[in-house]
Amino acid sequence: MFEKNDTMQANKYVLDCNVYISYIINGKLADLTEYIVLNDIEIIFCRELEAEIIDVLQRNHIKKYLKYTSNDYLEAIHLFTKNVKKTRQYKGSPDIKDDYLFSLCLSTKSTLVTGDKKLLNFKETPIPVISTTAFKKLF
Repeated sequence: MFEKNDTMQANKYVLDCNVYISYIINGKLADLTEYIVLNDIEIIFCRELEAEIIDVLQRNHIKKYLKYTSNDYLEAIHLFTKNVKKTRQYKGSPDIKDDYLFSLCLSTKSTLVTGDKKLLNFKETPIPVISTTAFKKLF
């Protein structure tokens, strides 16, 4: 379990898919980009996260909110993210589909930013997990 005094890399974060989707459908991806660049925040990304974002953006109930193509959004995301390979594997998150996020954070010593209540309330988390609201108040 992650303890508050455990060290993680400062200004290094993994954004959950739901964070990206929220900014995209609300037309605020440029605001997120600006916040990250102005505050010199390192955002970690991986191919599994990219695949999940593509999957969600192609869903009919999401498509109606999009002004651009999925590829356009991914190109924008790639401008402020660092794509890495996971070097550690984690199993045991509240949702097996999110294990890769924990693996990515452990591999890069990053904090997970999410809007998912299950992840935010996960008592046995091996990594720091914060809400999108908390992330926006950090800098």
